[in-house]
Amino acid sequence: MTSLRQIEANQRNAKLSTGPRTEEGKRASRRNAVKHGLAGAGVVLPQAEAEAVANRNAEWNSSLRPWNVFEIFLAEQIVVASIQVERCQHEQRNVRAVQANRAAECWDDDRRLAAERLAEKLPKRPGVVSRELRRTKQGCALLIERWEALGQIFEDKGKWTEPQRNLALDLLGVLPELREGRTKLDANPAEVMAAELAMLKSRMETALDDLDIDEQAAAEMGLESAMSEDLRRFRRYESACHRRLQWALKELRRQHRGGKEAYLPHVPKTIGIAPEAEAEPETEERYDPTVKEMSVEEWAEFTSRNQPRPATSASSSYVNISASSSRYNS
Repeated sequence: MTSLRQIEANQRNAKLSTGPRTEEGKRASRRNAVKHGLAGAGVVLPQAEAEAVANRNAEWNSSLRPWNVFEIFLAEQIVVASIQVERCQHEQRNVRAVQANRAAECWDDDRRLAAERLAEKLPKRPGVVSRELRRTKQGCALLIERWEALGQIFEDKGKWTEPQRNLALDLLGVLPELREGRTKLDANPAEVMAAELAMLKSRMETALDDLDIDEQAAAEMGLESAMSEDLRRFRRYESACHRRLQWALKELRRQHRGGKEAYLPHVPKTIGIAPEAEAEPETEERYDPTVKEMSVEEWAEFTSRNQPRPATSASSSYVNISASSSRYNS
């Protein structure tokens, strides 16, 4: 049990470790745990990506034309989200390239490892997992090895232990709820094992060998049917970044359509509103099927074509009119 003296010492030490206090120190500490910078909202970015954001922000500023503080924020969100979308796409191409190389060099090893990891789930979901293993050449090879090992034990000792019997029932896909009493395995284990081995070997020779060759060829071209976890993760990141990009573009278009009045975004009732304050009724924005969602390039082209013309000053208009009048009078 911790003594009172130790607790007081810990409290004194805690007062000395307050972490970074300056803004520069806080920004530096945020980067300590950054891996790829794609999972967040773009507050903390890798150094190379931050430089790309700064360059694009300068390039797109004249096209996006932010006027007030909120529009500047939206323009920054557009720039950051566009950089992150491109980064996600780049990472997906890298993942596919790595997968293609591994398919050429380590196909059997990787598929066997996947089968071993799948077989670990047999005790919990024997009906599904046993059929999943039969779908691949490497999975069938794993099932054959397990059956042959169980067959050797049964031949030497004439019986199985309870864990070995459960393993045999897992390989057959029998649910745990259906194992009370005698099963088809208990009636004649040798016959059941022989039938399973014959079925698995026939399945490998007739269908799975050719299918395995076709799947390897497709994977070497980057067309693997089963998407890896890395590829799925970058797909999720890209979708989230694309949603932020579309939201910022929509809000910026709304700002430009509505003039230069200050725009207050919707705030949830649980944040920043006093209980006695009454919120103004919200007007529902109707969907207009004629309005088309524009990409960043289309928005840049639209804004460049619709630059406002410089206003003519009153003094210059007066001089021109006077000059025309003098010429008319003369």
